[in-house]
Amino acid sequence: RTDVFGPDGALDTALWRVRGESLVGLKGALTLSSHEDMPATYIVSAATGFEVIVPPGRYTLTGRSPSFDDPAVTCSEERPVVIRRGQITRVDVRCRKMPARVFSVAGGTIKGRQYRPGRMMLTGDDTLDMRHSVWAKWNLRHAVGRGLGVINRCVPDCGDSTLKYRIPMRLDAYRVRTRCAFRVFTRYREVFTHKPTGVPRRYTLHIRYPECNG
Repeated sequence: RTDVFGPDGALDTALWRVRGESLVGLKGALTLSSHEDMPATYIVSAATGFEVIVPPGRYTLTGRSPSFDDPAVTCSEERPVVIRRGQITRVDVRCRKMPARVFSVAGGTIKGRQYRPGRMMLTGDDTLDMRHSVWAKWNLRHAVGRGLGVINRCVPDCGDSTLKYRIPMRLDAYRVRTRCAFRVFTRYREVFTHKPTGVPRRYTLHIRYPECNG
């Protein structure tokens, strides 16, 4: 299809209401965004949806519809949309009521999501976690907690390390986004009471696209 699209690909999409086991077409707007370009918003017909030619890349696709005034209803594609050169990518954006909770996915996967955990995983390889956590705040926008940060220095290796630092820490979680049909924190600001050897005293963890099935 490169003779049709040239160096680009195409996105074929529509906006749907989830009603039991069926889907009902909706009018509304869909926003396609990437990390490189400004978001682009398209108006959608309930009957047909639309097809648009876009450069190859990885995108986030979200929507909104005048049919919903409830902020708990979100419209999004569960996984990042990947557009490939010369190909049509078909994506259905579904609107559904989300659970009134925001989860931590600092470990990098939706399967490992946590809610107000006593032990919060902050890496996918078990090199940092916050234990004995006490949460002063955990709401739909922000979480603030304190605990004992355990840093695994992986000596001689991560599984059998004999070198671990235990330092009190504070954690701020924020920037809520919908990923894989769940609302999650995507920024984690970690602050230790003093600087560990070889580790920054302050660090912000960015989670862009947690694995849905990992």
